[in-house]
Amino acid sequence: PVPLVDYDEATARALAASLQAALDAEIGAGVVPVVVGFPDAQEGQPAGPAFVSISYGQAEEAAVNPSTYRETADGDSIEVLTTVARWELSVQVDLFASQRDQRAELGPVIRQALSPGTAHPKLALTLDDYHDLVVLLAVDSVQDPDDEDAFVAREWRRTWSCTVTGRTLTGRTLVSLDDNRTTLTAARSIDI
Repeated sequence: PVPLVDYDEATARALAASLQAALDAEIGAGVVPVVVGFPDAQEGQPAGPAFVSISYGQAEEAAVNPSTYRETADGDSIEVLTTVARWELSVQVDLFASQRDQRAELGPVIRQALSPGTAHPKLALTLDDYHDLVVLLAVDSVQDPDDEDAFVAREWRRTWSCTVTGRTLTGRTLVSLDDNRTTLTAARSIDI
């Protein structure tokens, strides 16, 4: 079997790249960093007046009847990817800002990046690290946890709770026997 990377990590990396591109285009390159993992106060947070973090939970999988997802020919071999399950992954996107105005400015940029259209409100992400699988992200809720502690800490936060759906793939490589027989026959015909 072909080894596969974890789809949850691949999802977080793809979402981080997508959000970073959107923020860089709207606000400026590198002004608002996007990190994978919820910030730990003891380990420090990204520098700057605002940043975005992406965290995720444990995916829920449901087995399906195996079906071919994709076949890719490469010379004498064929890579076959098979769908063996469907999964849902809970993802949380948090915007941390040091001022309420920053949150008000950055919130719509992130909202647009997560829900790009009204006709198709789900975001399609391609998982480069997981066989270019396309997954769909839907925003379930948005919260602004404003309280006295946020005002005192100068931490204005907005949280998007999302669900990403995708497929679990297994892979295998098949080698063409016809090509191997042709090679062997050709080798026997050569006088050495």
